[in-house]
Amino acid sequence: MFRVLRNPSHDRPGNKGILQVREILTSDSKAFVSDDLLKLMYRMTKNDVQQTVLMALGYIIQRLEILQESDKKNQAKYAEQLAYFQNLLEEQQERQ
Repeated sequence: MFRVLRNPSHDRPGNKGILQVREILTSDSKAFVSDDLLKLMYRMTKNDVQQTVLMALGYIIQRLEILQESDKKNQAKYAEQLAYFQNLLEEQQERQ
């Protein structure tokens, strides 16, 4: 007999909000901000999805600026990703 094991992290309160945040940020954000960090940001914003998105975007943009400056070999790639997340930040700020 096989028993299906549930992932207990899916049952924790707040995971729906984290999933909403990740959906807005797109899967591209996973390279720059972990789920654990998103959960921390979500708690810091008192479970406010929109504020968490803005905080995460600020963090991602800051990381990309540092990477772009320090990794000259991949500078063009980081510049493209930076432009994408900056545009996403502008869109999210307009929604407020």
